[in-house]
Amino acid sequence: MKHIHLDECHSTQEYLKVQAEQGLITYPAMVSTEHQTNGIGRRGNSWTDLGGALCFSALFPLKNTPTIIPLEMGTYLIQFFKAQWGVSLYLKWPNDILNAKNQKVGGILIHKLQDVLVIGIGLNLFEQDKKAALKAEYPVGYIFEDELNQFSKKNISLNIYRALLKEFERNQFTKEQWNKSCIHLNKSVTLTDDNKSHTGIFIGINADGAAMINIGDEIKTFYTGNLRLSDRQK
Repeated sequence: MKHIHLDECHSTQEYLKVQAEQGLITYPAMVSTEHQTNGIGRRGNSWTDLGGALCFSALFPLKNTPTIIPLEMGTYLIQFFKAQWGVSLYLKWPNDILNAKNQKVGGILIHKLQDVLVIGIGLNLFEQDKKAALKAEYPVGYIFEDELNQFSKKNISLNIYRALLKEFERNQFTKEQWNKSCIHLNKSVTLTDDNKSHTGIFIGINADGAAMINIGDEIKTFYTGNLRLSDRQK
């Protein structure tokens, strides 16, 4: 397994994509960094590294159902934090990680290349720069209340990759696993897609990872879109 750890990087996702596309890095491999200056979020949004963040990207083998992969990875990721530190984290469709305060603490980004997946993970572990957090474009949440002892971004990134890869290769993920940790299961949500909003009760995901929402006693399926809890439940 090849592990490149950089002092600073504009985007681990873009770095690894270029290296893989040029054949300079092959699976299994990962790139992590002490500080990311231009992180990428879902749908081209930016993702800000506030100092106490963990940013890395890794290669995974292709699967037949790519739409399920961010949900599968999210499930394995929160299982890792529960097993290692006893921290309870939750999932929001399709790729967000939330803490017990319902705050977003991280997300997962997937890029499919010809013969491999590039999976990027960004996590706010703890607050390190309060001034920067106040200036962030979105409310910032953290996984831990305090800084970790003997904290090593390089080692934690590698341990997470190994754990995710082990579960990924076992190939025993089920939609029930994800639904069990979904923070908005059986709650009223609004999903916006193609400038159209749809409000109903989120009843889970299907086998492909699509969101299933009960709207007026009709189950509708969505593969893309931005989802939020309805205002009365925030």
